[in-house]
Amino acid sequence: MRINDGSGNITIEGVQGSVRVHDGSGNISARDVTGNFVVDDDGSGDIDVSGVGGTMRVENDGSGNIDVGRVAGDFVVDHDGSGTIRYDTVKGSVRIPDRKRRS
Repeated sequence: MRINDGSGNITIEGVQGSVRVHDGSGNISARDVTGNFVVDDDGSGDIDVSGVGGTMRVENDGSGNIDVGRVAGDFVVDHDGSGTIRYDTVKGSVRIPDRKRRS
């Protein structure tokens, strides 16, 4: 599934396969995706994703919180502007910007 959205909230549930999102503004909420979940660009808004069967990757996030849980693969954030990054139950590796690491 590919989503290219200018503004407004996005809700995704129960996708059999992978998801790629390009979002200008608005929150992204997703549950139960069997494949990978990639946010290639998110201008603003929160990202709340739970239940990913593959890797969860945020390539570029301008602002807003990132909250991720129950990821079977890796969790990767390449670039994050402002907001917090929270994660729980990631079976693979976690790679987030150093300045966002928990102490």
